[in-house]
Amino acid sequence: MRQLIAVVFSFFFIVASYAQVVEDSVSICSVQPSSEQFNFRQLIVPGSLITLGVLGTLNHDLTFSNDIHNWFDDNKSHTHVDDYLRFVPSAAHLSLGFIPGIHAKHCFRDRLLASVTAHASMLAISYGLKYCVNENRPDGSSKHSFPSGHVALAFTGAELTRIEYGTACGLAAYGVSSAVAIMRLYNNRHWFNDILMGAGIGILCARAGYWLLPAERRLFHLDSNSTTAIAVMPAYDFTNRSMQFSVAAVF
Repeated sequence: MRQLIAVVFSFFFIVASYAQVVEDSVSICSVQPSSEQFNFRQLIVPGSLITLGVLGTLNHDLTFSNDIHNWFDDNKSHTHVDDYLRFVPSAAHLSLGFIPGIHAKHCFRDRLLASVTAHASMLAISYGLKYCVNENRPDGSSKHSFPSGHVALAFTGAELTRIEYGTACGLAAYGVSSAVAIMRLYNNRHWFNDILMGAGIGILCARAGYWLLPAERRLFHLDSNSTTAIAVMPAYDFTNRSMQFSVAAVF
């Protein structure tokens, strides 16, 4: 089953990438400033999640983290679905624009730039905190519990999808990312505040990806008259259960 999921996932990306090479070589990437402008109100939700996550790390006993986690404490079984499901929102952000009837606010090139920026910042923050905080996981397997990297990745993709395609697609993506969060608790891999922190980081980094998009367009001289050819080739490592991507782009 894992091999089948990986093959289908890879095939989907290959087809989408090939289609975009053809499309972007003859089309124009237009700027959508309304979806990229910074607003302090956009910090409220991720800021609140991050604050609750930090408070839970300071003292588990004085927060609801333990109470929520105890709902799953007697669980003896585990699932690995979250190891694969976490990639779905990010894949949707890049690929839904190729489906007829679904309107993307940006062309694939700009979606890719926003995605790379968002995911790079998410990985840097998440894994930087993991190795600085050294919080024990609930199952005692390691000291990399805070924050949840799975949840951060899933919520990064979910918010990118919401920004790009609107509320309906965003809700579906957030449903997937919420399922990943629940599975991390179910597998006894995280405290609840780890989940909150991961979600806050993911949402914040996704928004930063679009905030920085106009600057990146100027940096790479991607004006409205430029044409682009982009190909994305995925690869899956069954040993380490990780997905990798090779990107070739001509601007």
